Amino acid sequence: MKRFIRILAIGLLCGIGLTAARSMLHLSRGVVWVALTVLFLGIFAVNYLYIRHYNNKIRAILPLLEQNQTRAFITALEDLRERVRGNYLKNLVDMDLAIGYLQERRFDEAIGLMEALFAQNLKGVWNIVLRLNLCFSYFRAGRYREGMELYEDSRAIFDRAQGNSGYQGTLALVEIFVAITEGRFQDAQTQLDEARATWNTPRSQANYYYLQTLLEQQYQD
Repeated sequence: MKRFIRILAIGLLCGIGLTAARSMLHLSRGVVWVALTVLFLGIFAVNYLYIRHYNNKIRAILPLLEQNQTRAFITALEDLRERVRGNYLKNLVDMDLAIGYLQERRFDEAIGLMEALFAQNLKGVWNIVLRLNLCFSYFRAGRYREGMELYEDSRAIFDRAQGNSGYQGTLALVEIFVAITEGRFQDAQTQLDEARATWNTPRSQANYYYLQTLLEQQYQD
């Protein structure tokens, strides 16, 4: 939004300049309107191409995470974070960078980034993904009270996300943590077994191992 407002402000200033130039150079109203139209289209085109350029760079970095090259993933995003401008791109980089930190067990850094994003009251898909990832991060960092508070606050949102396959893996992990936190260990074990059979990636396997270890400790206690 701020970037959009800046674009409009630049366009407005240029429009004022063209209006002044019209009187000085005796330009027709039609010429001025054509110039203003070309100017605005040019500004929006440059902005679109800028965002598209960095979006493509981010997409090129993402496979590193699934290839278990987490440090390379983090380094690339940290470098990109220093170069991008505008809230949209910065938020996109921070969202992915938080996942990298989480993979490296740099929980404080991951949660710090996500809490800063959460404070922006992002809407739509951003809000769902952020709530899921932050909720999981709280649990994974052992901050169960904060995890449960966010889970309860997000329950209606998570319920609406149930039918979307893009959220199911993380949501399943969150639900397992909730079951463990509430002392429903048999439910947690059942959910963990179902998750193992459904989502089988290197990242998910590491989380399953941690959850299984956590459950075994509870059984021993």
